[in-house]
Amino acid sequence: METIRVLLVDDDEDDYLLMKNYLSGIPDKSFTVSWAYRYQDAIQKIAEKNHDIYIYDFFLGAKNGLDLIRETKEIDEDAAIILLTGKGNSDIDRKATELGAMDYLIKSELDSEKVERSIRYSIERMSAIRALRESERKYRNIFDQSQDFIFLMDDKGTILDVNSAGSQILGYRREEFLEMQLQDLMEETAHKRQLNELLQNKKEVSEWEAVFLSKSQKKLYCLLSLGRPSNEDNSYYQGTLHDVTEKKRLERNATLAEKMAASGRLVRTMGHEIRNPLTNINLALDQLEAELVDDSFSLYTDIIKRNVNRVNGLITDLLNSLKPTEVRRTFYPVHQLLDETIDLAKDRAHLKKVTVVKQYEKTECDLNLDKSLVSIALLNIIINAIEAMSEDIGTLTIGTEITDTYCLTFIEDNGVGIKEEELQHLFEPYFTTKQDGMGLGLAATLNILQSHGATVDVESEVGIGTKFTIRFPRNENLN
Repeated sequence: METIRVLLVDDDEDDYLLMKNYLSGIPDKSFTVSWAYRYQDAIQKIAEKNHDIYIYDFFLGAKNGLDLIRETKEIDEDAAIILLTGKGNSDIDRKATELGAMDYLIKSELDSEKVERSIRYSIERMSAIRALRESERKYRNIFDQSQDFIFLMDDKGTILDVNSAGSQILGYRREEFLEMQLQDLMEETAHKRQLNELLQNKKEVSEWEAVFLSKSQKKLYCLLSLGRPSNEDNSYYQGTLHDVTEKKRLERNATLAEKMAASGRLVRTMGHEIRNPLTNINLALDQLEAELVDDSFSLYTDIIKRNVNRVNGLITDLLNSLKPTEVRRTFYPVHQLLDETIDLAKDRAHLKKVTVVKQYEKTECDLNLDKSLVSIALLNIIINAIEAMSEDIGTLTIGTEITDTYCLTFIEDNGVGIKEEELQHLFEPYFTTKQDGMGLGLAATLNILQSHGATVDVESEVGIGTKFTIRFPRNENLN
């Protein structure tokens, strides 16, 4: 037989005896009843948390049953409470329910059946609330501990709730998110328009790639998924935002490395195949010059020789641009290196009236690198940036971001920008957009930086400007 532990708090002993009588009249159940007739005694018994049901009279002297409900819930939020009143009072009943009482009974209408039904209902309801609370706690933990940005939003895109990953990924505080729409976080107008159409048609989306902007205006490539709960009134969306920026960066670097390796193999093969006939041409030319007695032909042999040497020199330059760079490393402060490199380009910047803005981290970072080589690589990027900007209105921004694992350097201009199709070939040998360029500068730059374990990312928008981001690893470079 089930035994239910009851705590009755009532300052009238007759009411206590009546309640015991009602409980004894309930079939198939056994009750053990504890009685407290003073408020403080009740608090002590409640703190023991040894009861299944708590039955409180409304009138308890200086304090009342509502006060006791409030204190009980502070001690034990899972306590199942029934409030007894002398006569029906809807205001008291409402307040008792708001404070956490499961049920309320009128003393003058009590009998064993009503008491049994109220106790059974209160225990079952409290058990359901406890299970729901545990479920909410479990899913809240999943919600908060997810590495992805998880959020709820309404049909207009207004954000209703967010997990902590949202702040880590996008940089906004929870309070700031709740004053925003999802559209406010998106970079491109086209994506905002597509999202508005999706919301108007109450559609769902899975892993839709879009560009979002962090609070610091950093571009983040994310996969957006939005779904509507099927068992609700469908008035809101559940969404996740998965940041794939780093994944895309690694994929780009892997693709670039593969292309550079393929280009290197092709260039070395072509260099060998071209140099063989060039050698034969030179040998034949030497023989021809020895046999010719007429000096009038020397003009033509000189032209042939100069152009053979020029082709040979081009092949040498190309092979050198792809050759692994010999690195002589020493520890050197990155901010000092940037200052010295900027100083090398100051005359060119002055001629174009370009403003140079430095955004360095407060702390310095010593990197183990070949100062001369890295300076050449950075200078090449800086000069390209200066040349891409219009006179008088150009701004060159150079800055750093330092963490325990890497030292990031960015070089950003507000120049003409680079077309998407050109961006894909930027570091390839002999690819150039300049009329007088050979297309080996950035190939050599990449070779130098990769020899230091650095990666290079380029973001550009036509008419807006270009940003080079160079990430030097610190795992072997820490002081």
